[in-house]
Amino acid sequence: MMGSVIVRAPNQDELDQLVCLCAEHAAFERARIETSGLATRLECLLHSPSSLYAWVAVAHARLVGYASASLEVSTWRGAQFVHMDCLYVQAQWRGSGIGVQLIEAVKQLARTRGLNEIQWQTPIWNERAARFYQRLGAVEKLKRRFTLGA
Repeated sequence: MMGSVIVRAPNQDELDQLVCLCAEHAAFERARIETSGLATRLECLLHSPSSLYAWVAVAHARLVGYASASLEVSTWRGAQFVHMDCLYVQAQWRGSGIGVQLIEAVKQLARTRGLNEIQWQTPIWNERAARFYQRLGAVEKLKRRFTLGA
């Protein structure tokens, strides 16, 4: 099963597979997402200047993981940073180095844009992810995350 994995931007014909990974990711995080029309919305965002950046991990001609990010602003620092919204690797591929490859792609975006910080969150119960991020040298900041409909 393991083998050569390529990390790159998704192709337009892979957006339906990416939506499936997004739904798997949401289920893993004990959430649900509306997938109807999501491929079209993602396509628009991926082609809007500086709106959404995404990378997929491809093994054996199918997507096995993905990461997504956008540029955000820190008022406290008066600077932009990269916000990694999603990082997901299918269960059978975890521990194979794909997560590191995906994070490296996000880091490359930051370097290309001249930014020196990446921020993200993970559910409080996801200890395996927390250990992975700590091994990479990430520093945990405890905060609560809220959502509010407009």
